[in-house]
Amino acid sequence: MHIRISRQRIENQQKAVKLLESKYNSKIDGIRLKFVTLPEGSIALKNSVGAAPGVITEVDNNYWFSVPGVPEEMLAILNEEIIPFLKSKYTDIGMVERGFNAYGFTEPKILPITEKLQQKYPQFYYKSHPKKDENGKPWLALHIYGFGKYLEKDLIKASNLWRELINEITPGSCTEIKEIFDNEFSAE
Repeated sequence: MHIRISRQRIENQQKAVKLLESKYNSKIDGIRLKFVTLPEGSIALKNSVGAAPGVITEVDNNYWFSVPGVPEEMLAILNEEIIPFLKSKYTDIGMVERGFNAYGFTEPKILPITEKLQQKYPQFYYKSHPKKDENGKPWLALHIYGFGKYLEKDLIKASNLWRELINEITPGSCTEIKEIFDNEFSAE
């Protein structure tokens, strides 16, 4: 079996090696080289928290991101590399997003509300992230996304409606709506 190694792959691999060497302040060899073995056409993404770089690969006009499994490393690469990359790529399209937290809820409890919202606003993507507080009580980080410069008004209406309908079940259970990729947004 022959593996085709292109000039671009070698250059991208060298970039990954340099990122890793700067992290360790030493030459990289041996087992650490596995951190920088990249698929054909992939590019290394800087990991400011850990050693293994993230990776971006374009396949059929789609971007695939691979990140280390350690949450702190994944979040650093997401915030410092992936989100800026996506924002730069999709400025013309205009990615719109909002989010809020709903305390005391599980996904099944809000499913009927989310399904109604999806029927009314099918152009958006709805995501719930189930969490538990320090006492084991459930809560949800709720996100809504859309792509298109002119969708912001409708997305704001949809996120407000989602929040209102959940607050009708348990008044005061939801935080204010914020931009998800805003520095102030935090899934507590």
